[in-house]
Amino acid sequence: MEYNVTILKTKDDCDAVISIATKEKSDLEFRKESLERQSISAAETALEIQQELDSLNAELNYLDSIIASLPEGKLKEENVAKWKKADYRKFILTNRKNNYGVVTAMDKQYNIACIDKSIGETDNLITQLNARKNEL
Repeated sequence: MEYNVTILKTKDDCDAVISIATKEKSDLEFRKESLERQSISAAETALEIQQELDSLNAELNYLDSIIASLPEGKLKEENVAKWKKADYRKFILTNRKNNYGVVTAMDKQYNIACIDKSIGETDNLITQLNARKNEL
């Protein structure tokens, strides 16, 4: 985008706007780095959650077969309690997975792309400001 830098009449005006733009660029770069780290962390967490869910599914299947073969009694009740605990953990992990799933990954990628465009536009502004400063 072309900016109307001709409204700046002194080098000090240019320096002031360059300073603001440079600070904004620094803030954008920090935000981008933060999002990139969050994206990596989310991906790692999602993988860990999926591995634990796979393990829980195997445990639930195992407990299903055990419970089905046991006669009524204390041992069956203990295994039913284990199954309920594992099923609850599965419920909790499934909800966590939604927080670290593909939707979150796409949102972070989108935010990073927007920041990249903002950084590019800030660079463009700084270039135009420096050109105007050199004219003065």
